[in-house]
Amino acid sequence: MRLLVLGATGKTGARIVEQALDRGHAVTAFVRDPNKMIISHSDLQIVAGNILDPKSMEAAFAEPVDAVISALGIFHREPRTDLSDGTRNVLEAMKRHGVRRLAVVSSLGAGDSRGQGNFLARNLQRMLLSHVIDDKDRQEADVQASDLDWTLVRPPRLLDGPATGRVAHDARPVAQVHP
Repeated sequence: MRLLVLGATGKTGARIVEQALDRGHAVTAFVRDPNKMIISHSDLQIVAGNILDPKSMEAAFAEPVDAVISALGIFHREPRTDLSDGTRNVLEAMKRHGVRRLAVVSSLGAGDSRGQGNFLARNLQRMLLSHVIDDKDRQEADVQASDLDWTLVRPPRLLDGPATGRVAHDARPVAQVHP
């Protein structure tokens, strides 16, 4: 399978790239700064661009793509729409190139998970991440309104360590899948 990974130079995106390559997938990493890509592999193609520039995204789809994985993460304290604007560009590019499958790593607190999590998580969402969560709300709404096959994952916390094969979660859903 050929995967297009957005946000491939971030902590989560780099792990996604590593694990996809370890499983034998071909990966296109769409990155703003190719110099930040620390992974090299014969099945890895690095494409420079910006999700906010629809024209630059065309190079990411030069090779056939079976699925797109978005690990985009932006921290900002002022209202911005980078995630939602960029995601709309991604959705349009996917439609143009006939790509049906999208997985998005979002965040606990976005969409219908707002207010979930422990006391600390809820207060962090409200006090420090409110603008980010608002943008993720818009991002998720656009994904859900699309006619694509999509998965939204809302982790409350991601750990930067070796993969264990275990996922810890509480009883509340941390992902939505369509269809």
